[in-house]
Amino acid sequence: MKAEREKIVEAAAAILVSVMFNVFFAPALSETFHVADNSLTCAFLSALAIFLVYLSFLCWHLLRQVRESKNGGIGLRTRKERYDTVRIYAASSRYWADMFEGKGTAIHVRKCTVLIRAFIAELTGSPLYTRDGYEKQVQEAIAVWKGLRQQGIIERLVIYEYAHIPDHYYGIFDKDELMTGLQIFSETDSTGQYGNRDTRIVYGDSPDHQRQIDLYIKQFDNYTRFYQDKKVYDSAEH
Repeated sequence: MKAEREKIVEAAAAILVSVMFNVFFAPALSETFHVADNSLTCAFLSALAIFLVYLSFLCWHLLRQVRESKNGGIGLRTRKERYDTVRIYAASSRYWADMFEGKGTAIHVRKCTVLIRAFIAELTGSPLYTRDGYEKQVQEAIAVWKGLRQQGIIERLVIYEYAHIPDHYYGIFDKDELMTGLQIFSETDSTGQYGNRDTRIVYGDSPDHQRQIDLYIKQFDNYTRFYQDKKVYDSAEH
């Protein structure tokens, strides 16, 4: 829906600028360059206007992507600023931690629970995926999560380690927002998996969507019960 809105805005802007070019510049150019057929000048200006509009939008999209990549790729797009419960199911979780850090004080979470994947040797034979390298990345992510708690962005932080290969990742915000995508095997990623950034965002605005979110919550809570003896960190115990 967002992409469709952007295309509509781009098309409208192109038409508007094209009309303005023709109204204000076509007569002057025709007179300056002695073009007898004013329609040729209009056609040229229309094409130039459309090109310039789309070039400006392309630059805007590229700048936005660069800005978002500094804050963790897609950026953390949430409806609210304050949440009681956030559940994160990830590989190393560094991507999510960076997104929260990029959001800064614009978000506040009473309790954040994170499920982080343990090192799994058989995941891939890539030389880029090593125990030391992966566990270092996990520790860096945990340090970011702890930093968020120290800043007061997260009140209580709980981290568990799970020992299975995930086929997707997700974040659940309270009981009405879900962000999820696929985990793809990758021999070029230091985690052994690549989280596809084509993230699906589901809001509990309909019974079907709410039921889907509830099922994700049930799955996540089952994991935390199953891996309760694999608790890595709990700020309530420190």
